[in-house]
Formats: sequence, C-alpha cells, structure tokens
Amino acid sequence: MQLKITLPILTIFVFIQITFGHQMPAHADESIFQPAIAWGGTKVIKKGSWGDLVSQGISKFEAKTNVSVHQVFAEEMDDYVAQIEKLAEEGYSPIIMTTSAPKSKKKLEQIIDRYPDRRFILTNGAYSIPNGFFIIFAYQETSFLAGYSAARKSKTGKVGFIGGVDIPVIRDYLCGYIKGVHYANPDIDVLFDFVGDGFKGWNDKPRAAELANLQIDNGADIIYTAAGASGPGALEAAHKRGKLGIGVDKNQNDLFPGSVLTSTVVHVDNTIYRALLASYHNVWGEQLKLFGLQEGAIELAFDEHNAPLISPELKLEIALVQEDIILKKISLPRYTEPESCLLGGNILF
Repeated sequence: MQLKITLPILTIFVFIQITFGHQMPAHADESIFQPAIAWGGTKVIKKGSWGDLVSQGISKFEAKTNVSVHQVFAEEMDDYVAQIEKLAEEGYSPIIMTTSAPKSKKKLEQIIDRYPDRRFILTNGAYSIPNGFFIIFAYQETSFLAGYSAARKSKTGKVGFIGGVDIPVIRDYLCGYIKGVHYANPDIDVLFDFVGDGFKGWNDKPRAAELANLQIDNGADIIYTAAGASGPGALEAAHKRGKLGIGVDKNQNDLFPGSVLTSTVVHVDNTIYRALLASYHNVWGEQLKLFGLQEGAIELAFDEHNAPLISPELKLEIALVQEDIILKKISLPRYTEPESCLLGGNILF
C-alpha cells in the first residue's frame, strides 16, 4: 500500500496536523527554516536502499515547496558528529540525522541540547530533549511476518539473517524475525551475522554475499537482509545458489525475480516528506512518532515477481497474522525498549 499525497492543499494541512501535531498550520519563518541532512557515507544513496528512499522523500519536498535541503556527507562517525554540529552552528534547522550509533549517542545528545533553537529530526533513535523530533518504525512487525513466511517456506529447517551493523535498531529486525520464525515453527534454527562496523557495514555487498554463502553452506535456504546497500549482495548470492532471499526497505522482489520471497518495505520516503512538510508549516507537536503496520508505514511486498512463491493460502495466513499483530494479540515490543529479545520467557540475546 503506497502512501501518496494527492490531496488539495487544505486537506494536506489537515492530514499533517493529524499525523504530526495539533497546532494550526502556520508558515515557518524562512530565517529559521533552513533544512539540512547529514548522511553517513557517500554511498548510502544507492538505488533501492534506505538512503535512496530518504532522498526520494527530500526530492518530493523540494518539488512541493521549492525549498532546497542542504546535504552533507561523512565517511566516519566522528566526522558525522562534527558535521551535525557544524550545521547547527551555521543556522540550519531542521537538521535530519540519518544515523545514531550507540557510541555517538552521547555526543549527538549534547549537540541537540546545546542548540535549543534548532530542530533536529532523527530516524531510528530518540533522546529526551525538547527540540528533538524522532521517527521510529516498528521494524519488528514486518520482520515477524518475514520470519513467519520464511519458516513456512523453508525446506531445510534453517533460515538466515544478515544485518548491516550490530546496533539496537537492527536487533529490532532480528528479534522480530526470530519470533516470526518460531511462531510458525519452533523447531527451525535461525543463523545470523552482521556485515561490519561503522558506515561500511551498509555498503559492502561482497561481504554480505560472503556471509550469505556461509549461511547457505551451514544449511540455511532463506536469508533475510537488513543491511542497507549491502543487502543486494546477499540476495544475489542466494539467487546464484538456488535459495531464497528477503529484501528490505524498498520492494526488492524484482532484483532477482523468483528468488526473493518478499521484502519488508518501509515507506520512509513519505515519512521524511511529511516530517519536512510538517516542520515547514510548524505543525509538529509530539516528539516521538511511531509508525507500524497499523499506520501503513511498513508492509510486506506482494507482486508479480514473488506471486509464484507465495500461495493464496500462505498469503491469507500472513494476512491473519498481520491482523493479530495490529490488534496486539501478538506482543512485539521493540528490542530497544527492554534492551533484550525475549521469547517464551527466555532471553535470546
């Protein structure tokens, strides 16, 4: 379900007010509305990646408002933190932060606190600071559905997971995936690995392919990737070995038709667009926005490319499981809330 904004301007104001805040729309002063984004690496905006989706959301905003979003790039985390501070010093606001590794959390928090008249928008993280606005996606929900699907299709009794970097948000994916697998079949094993540390973990297709091949050698016949631009390397490896992959962020079913079971789609493009538009009109009220299956911000991808892989019966099963998740009949807390992944009273990690 693609979330598109094709409404008249007055209706858009009403929609933004409902989604992002309760204030009446008011045009933000141009002197304080100078949007910018800091990217973690120059290679993150690859076609079909998370960065590509964020970039699409920015382009949509620029086309709508004729306001340019200043963009900076950093190759290392220390440089990334310095770029954020530089943007704040130069008067940019809002500043979109695309990453927040645990090691940099304290430094970023201090920067946000030092510039109370700036607005900071962070995806995949949250701080208790008034001028920070945070977007969180319930990745564990679609990952649960991906795990359920993988377990129902596995012939070997082993499935795999490859994350980009071992950080809490990726463990949200992993925890949800394992729970979904075991919900369908508690006897199936889940193998998991991470591509690397730092920004390179999101941009290393050869390493992702290497890990996929190792998991396949160890018996996995379906591999789910949550590794940004590294992910297609694992999908290609699975395709070459006659196994199945599961894509992430964007619908990647068409990358290797017949070899991608499904994709866990995140409509971050529309979310970034709405966040910028809400900030532009000064209607963002609440600090934290949580988007999941119920909001239509995330979903599994079904199309002509994976139709032969998912029977009508399995598709119905998935739909019923999704309904149970939305109705909270299946409990799926984020990994980052208890800082652990619990299954049946046991701590998995």
